[in-house]
Amino acid sequence: MDPPLPSAGRSNSTDLASNKQAKQRELEDFAQSYVKYTKLAEDITATIHHDPQALEAAYARITEETRLEQAGNPPASSRSPEQIQADLRKLARRCDITPTSFDDRVRISFAAVSYVCILVDNVLVPDRPHSDFLTVLGMANRLLRKVHTGKPCPTPTVAPAIVKLTPANPVTRSGQETDITLWQSHPEELIGHRFISNEMIRRVFVVTDFAVKRVKGPQFDVVYEDTDEVLTVDPDSLFDMVAGAELITNVINEHARFVGPRSMVDRAGQKYMELIFFPERDRSVPIVSDQY
Repeated sequence: MDPPLPSAGRSNSTDLASNKQAKQRELEDFAQSYVKYTKLAEDITATIHHDPQALEAAYARITEETRLEQAGNPPASSRSPEQIQADLRKLARRCDITPTSFDDRVRISFAAVSYVCILVDNVLVPDRPHSDFLTVLGMANRLLRKVHTGKPCPTPTVAPAIVKLTPANPVTRSGQETDITLWQSHPEELIGHRFISNEMIRRVFVVTDFAVKRVKGPQFDVVYEDTDEVLTVDPDSLFDMVAGAELITNVINEHARFVGPRSMVDRAGQKYMELIFFPERDRSVPIVSDQY
């Protein structure tokens, strides 16, 4: 039986806190959906790699077909939860078609990859605590590893660094209530501070910017050491993150600027698609994207 369609609306935090089992089941459903559509994309494309020329041609046709289909549509990040639900249902139906041609197989793979991208970027990341996203990603990675090897995947203890944010011998201390109180009153004071998080694995992150947006209100930009992508989070989520993290005290507090484009049409999704279809190409690929 397929996992239930993930909800794009914000969960009631009070209800979830009072029912940890319900929340655990919900996160497991997200992980199962992630695995289902990731594995589908892998399995379908494995059946068409034997004819590179036909694959190249089909990939070009479906890329153009998708571009025309999306022309004039707002990005997924601008659509309502109801529209996101409609997107996911449409993609799920497309994944269920019986393929009769190269083009059908490429369409299914495009739909499966897009489902995963929207699930991550437009359901998990904006609507739930960042710790939920890490939990789902960890579950999904272990499930995929088990599917591929038949063996449980050990949980890594340290995330590999891409952007170096820490000194060779970092000095840290736990966050204090006085810190949180100060940052809540003066959020710009958080910019440049670096933290070591141990939510699932050891990860280092830096707060790179703060702004008050017209629709979303106060928002922080965060960059993790193991990725070059910018993550935008609301104050409650960020203060939860820093409250459970270690503050690095022996690093210069700089107002660093990072740029991380997040559009399926430009960088992330396009490269992700190419990785799925042409694995011999560049492998330095983001795992999420912003537009269906």
